[in-house]
Amino acid sequence: MLQPRDKVRAFLIKYQDRILHATDQVVMPTDDTDQTIKEWTDTFARDWIFFATNQTVEYKGRAYQALNCRLRY
Repeated sequence: MLQPRDKVRAFLIKYQDRILHATDQVVMPTDDTDQTIKEWTDTFARDWIFFATNQTVEYKGRAYQALNCRLRY
Protein backbone atom coordinates (compact mmCIF):
# COMPACT_ATOMS: atom_id res chain seq x y z
CA MET A 1 0.00 0.00 0.00
CA LEU A 2 2.97 2.28 0.47
CA GLN A 3 4.21 2.04 -3.15
CA PRO A 4 2.66 3.80 -6.18
CA ARG A 5 -0.66 2.11 -7.01
CA ASP A 6 -0.20 1.82 -10.78
CA LYS A 7 3.30 0.38 -10.39
CA VAL A 8 2.18 -2.26 -7.89
CA ARG A 9 -0.91 -3.17 -9.90
CA ALA A 10 1.11 -3.62 -13.10
CA PHE A 11 3.67 -5.76 -11.25
CA LEU A 12 1.03 -8.01 -9.71
CA ILE A 13 -0.74 -8.52 -13.00
CA LYS A 14 2.49 -9.19 -14.91
CA TYR A 15 3.88 -11.67 -12.36
CA GLN A 16 0.61 -13.10 -11.04
CA ASP A 17 1.75 -16.68 -11.59
CA ARG A 18 4.81 -16.09 -9.36
CA ILE A 19 3.32 -14.27 -6.38
CA LEU A 20 2.31 -15.83 -3.08
CA HIS A 21 0.39 -13.86 -0.49
CA ALA A 22 1.28 -14.61 3.13
CA THR A 23 1.41 -12.96 6.52
CA ASP A 24 3.63 -13.34 9.53
CA GLN A 25 0.73 -13.44 11.98
CA VAL A 26 1.12 -15.82 14.90
CA VAL A 27 -0.76 -16.76 18.03
CA MET A 28 1.26 -16.78 21.21
CA PRO A 29 0.36 -18.89 24.26
CA THR A 30 -0.53 -15.76 26.22
CA ASP A 31 -2.76 -14.29 23.47
CA ASP A 32 -6.54 -14.19 23.59
CA THR A 33 -7.34 -16.72 20.84
CA ASP A 34 -10.72 -15.22 19.95
CA GLN A 35 -9.22 -11.73 19.64
CA THR A 36 -6.32 -13.06 17.55
CA ILE A 37 -8.68 -14.84 15.16
CA LYS A 38 -10.74 -11.65 14.82
CA GLU A 39 -7.56 -9.70 13.97
CA TRP A 40 -6.58 -12.32 11.37
CA THR A 41 -10.06 -12.22 9.84
CA ASP A 42 -10.01 -8.41 9.71
CA THR A 43 -6.53 -8.42 8.11
CA PHE A 44 -7.56 -10.98 5.49
CA ALA A 45 -10.70 -8.99 4.65
CA ARG A 46 -8.75 -5.75 4.33
CA ASP A 47 -6.08 -7.39 2.15
CA TRP A 48 -8.73 -9.01 -0.07
CA ILE A 49 -10.47 -5.67 -0.55
CA PHE A 50 -7.12 -4.04 -1.34
CA PHE A 51 -6.12 -6.58 -3.99
CA ALA A 52 -9.49 -7.45 -5.53
CA THR A 53 -11.63 -4.30 -5.48
CA ASN A 54 -11.49 -0.64 -6.38
CA GLN A 55 -12.58 0.55 -2.93
CA THR A 56 -10.67 2.78 -0.55
CA VAL A 57 -8.80 0.89 2.17
CA GLU A 58 -7.56 2.37 5.43
CA TYR A 59 -4.17 1.20 6.70
CA LYS A 60 -2.26 2.70 9.61
CA GLY A 61 -4.46 5.79 9.62
CA ARG A 62 -4.20 6.53 5.89
CA ALA A 63 -6.60 5.85 3.03
CA TYR A 64 -5.39 3.99 -0.07
CA GLN A 65 -7.03 3.28 -3.42
CA ALA A 66 -7.36 -0.50 -3.82
CA LEU A 67 -5.68 -2.22 -6.79
CA ASN A 68 -8.67 -3.85 -8.48
CA CYS A 69 -6.46 -6.60 -9.93
CA ARG A 70 -8.15 -9.07 -12.21
CA LEU A 71 -5.91 -12.07 -11.72
CA ARG A 72 -6.20 -15.49 -13.32
CA TYR A 73 -6.70 -18.47 -11.06
